[in-house]
Amino acid sequence: MPLTLQFAGRLHAWFGESGVEIVAVMAGTRGRRRRRVREGRQDRVLARANLLRGPKPGRRGRLADADRPGKVAWFAVVLGIVLGVVLLANGTERWYDHLVIQQRGQPAVAHIVGVDNGGKGVWVQVRFTTGAGMEVVTEVPDPPTDARLTLGGEIPVRYDPDDPKGRVTFAGDDQAVISRWFFIVSGTVLLGLSGFAAVTRLRTTRRPA
Repeated sequence: MPLTLQFAGRLHAWFGESGVEIVAVMAGTRGRRRRRVREGRQDRVLARANLLRGPKPGRRGRLADADRPGKVAWFAVVLGIVLGVVLLANGTERWYDHLVIQQRGQPAVAHIVGVDNGGKGVWVQVRFTTGAGMEVVTEVPDPPTDARLTLGGEIPVRYDPDDPKGRVTFAGDDQAVISRWFFIVSGTVLLGLSGFAAVTRLRTTRRPA
């Protein structure tokens, strides 16, 4: 027989109905105490779980996460525009140098003093003497495909008398033509694609939800 029932029987014998009420009150108090203990344990477990999980992101954090793809898209658009401008400017400068040399360029025989096969293509360092007797040492890009690039070898060049060191090309122009067109076409295409992406992005962001 449980102790609670034995104790209740004795109280009933001693105090009558009042004894039973006392037992009921004690049992209710003990039940509430047990519930508080269980709830306290649950609260401690939840607190530890929240501590491990970290704070929940607020509304500002959620908005920043939602807008991150848009920022990446705009960064790609701006980067494409910048690269397109750089390529187009490089191609335009090469075409301008080519036209200037076609108009007033002077021929010369240069000696190869160095060859650089870097990441920007092949650059050949040459030394030649202008018609005015000035010795020039400079680097020239895009050597002809049939040129033998050996140190000390000779290679024909054309230079601008007004800028013999800064504006020099090889007499064979096949690789230079390819480079000029590559920069012009690639820069134009990249600018066009970036502009189209920018317009599309603006229309998407302004479209009502």
